Amino acid sequence: MPIAPPAAPTPEPQPLRAPYRPPSGGWDEMVAADGSVRPHWRSVAPLLSASAASQLNSRAAAVRRLLQDHGVTYNVYDDALGTSRPWELDLIPHIVDEAEFRQVARGLNQRARLLEAILSDLYGSQRLLRENLLPPALVYACPGFLRSSVGTSPAGGRFLNLYACDLARDPQGLWRVMADRTQTPSALGYALENRTIIRQVMAGEFQRAQVQRLAGYYDRLRLTLQHLSPQGRLGEAGILMLTPGPRDATYFEHAFLARQLGFPLVEGADLTVRDRRVWLKTLEGLKRVDVVLRFLEDEWCDPLELRSSSHLGTPGLAEAWRSGSVSLANGLGTGLVETPALHPFLPALSRALLDEELLLPGVVTWWCGQPQELKAVLDQPARWVLKPAFVRGARDPLFLADLSREELTAALSQLRARPQDWIAQERLNFSTTPSLTSAGTVEPRPLVWRTLLSATQRGDYETLPG
Repeated sequence: MPIAPPAAPTPEPQPLRAPYRPPSGGWDEMVAADGSVRPHWRSVAPLLSASAASQLNSRAAAVRRLLQDHGVTYNVYDDALGTSRPWELDLIPHIVDEAEFRQVARGLNQRARLLEAILSDLYGSQRLLRENLLPPALVYACPGFLRSSVGTSPAGGRFLNLYACDLARDPQGLWRVMADRTQTPSALGYALENRTIIRQVMAGEFQRAQVQRLAGYYDRLRLTLQHLSPQGRLGEAGILMLTPGPRDATYFEHAFLARQLGFPLVEGADLTVRDRRVWLKTLEGLKRVDVVLRFLEDEWCDPLELRSSSHLGTPGLAEAWRSGSVSLANGLGTGLVETPALHPFLPALSRALLDEELLLPGVVTWWCGQPQELKAVLDQPARWVLKPAFVRGARDPLFLADLSREELTAALSQLRARPQDWIAQERLNFSTTPSLTSAGTVEPRPLVWRTLLSATQRGDYETLPG
């Protein structure tokens, strides 16, 4: 069953004494349909009143100073600020009710287990293809499917050790999956840095709201990575983090997370492969590497087997991983399950692989490589948003209802020419949440919630409570 929205407020409704006005007809995270503040927001709502505007803006200035002092950046290529682009952090947090969080975490745990089961099957027995539970044309057309990973049994037993999922709430209050991130799930470092700063600036509100702490999650993540050691050395395991380098968009996060977890941060040239084993080059000589937490997408990891032009990876890394001498988090080929073309098949795959009904629904999605689905999109184009099926970020989504007649004709011609390259999704009006603007006003903004999970020793996945 889908994850239900939080129950209606049972205590006496408390109207919001502020100029904040969410749009009508949708779902707002803080304000219910009757104008009352949702119970779990009541520790923060007073800060948004007109009388507290001065305090709110002074706290926002404190957040900006702390971000600058901590050197938090996000590199956007071709941006005038380059690597000096400051990280933006909204003072007003997104607050989730504890009971609702447990529901969402249960659905995310199931989804991560399902994606792991799909990876294990498609790189193993391929029952899903033999029984036509997945169209072979979809799998083989996906650049994320690495044929070199077929037949691999990863050290540690999993392809998917870290997982990120983007959620949005629909107008009825149901959480829906927007995207899966399985190659190099980002935000673990930014989430911790954000929490550290907001907790410092809003200490009283955090204490009154009894916000869950994050430290235990990172301690367990460190232990999980230690248990991935093929040699079973645990505390002595050689664990490191592989980064593309300082020019990467999220390099700050790589460096920050490496410090927090206590692992060396290295680049591909710092490693070498000898006899299908990975070694770290040091001044004292070569040191054996057991586990690599990678921030390189699949194709960049090994210029010998994957992208030959890559100067970021390590030659021979893929063969070392296949041999079982080193664990990769995540395994090579996990990009396969990032494709949104899988979404319409997930409910049936959950029943086939887990014997469970899918708990977290996605946005209604059709893969246009099927004749019936293609016809439905062509018959009612205004209903759909066209997105690339396989290459994330290759082009912007096409909101067909917003196109001119000429633009629509061109878009549908592209779709007819190569339907297998496209998915169609229903347009979703996201829920809104209070956001502090640069002008110092509080306004509703659409919300997408990046959730983060890591594998546990129990065989399931734990969701970061933040």
